[in-house]
Amino acid sequence: MYCFVKNKLEKIRKQKGITQEDLAKALEVSRQTVSSLENGRYNPSIILAFKIARYFNMSIEDIFIYEEGKIMLCKLGKSNRYWGTMVVIGIVTLVFGVVFSKSFPEDAHNMHMFMGMFSGLGGAFTVVGIIKLIRYKKNFS
Repeated sequence: MYCFVKNKLEKIRKQKGITQEDLAKALEVSRQTVSSLENGRYNPSIILAFKIARYFNMSIEDIFIYEEGKIMLCKLGKSNRYWGTMVVIGIVTLVFGVVFSKSFPEDAHNMHMFMGMFSGLGGAFTVVGIIKLIRYKKNFS
């Protein structure tokens, strides 16, 4: 999980009449980094936070808003999006296997066995994905 703190960077930059490009050059980062900071898609490293504060002659706390005990904005990390996707794929696979196994004639044993394995795989994906997401949630509760 990635948690992003709010900041006043865009407001301060515009009040000072500074462009994203000029700020980026001064901080030795890309303009996209400045944009990501302003839009809350990126948390600065502690070094970058100090550079920003010094550039504006302000304290870090004057620019970045962090309230103890409050999570400002959180997103699932890549590995947890993977597990969430795995759950969805597992459920689709499970349903697909069950539905299509009913459509084969009784004497099509090979197809029933294949669809049973397909359903089992879907169920396994679903269970593993849910377990991983639950463990993940417990780590950040």
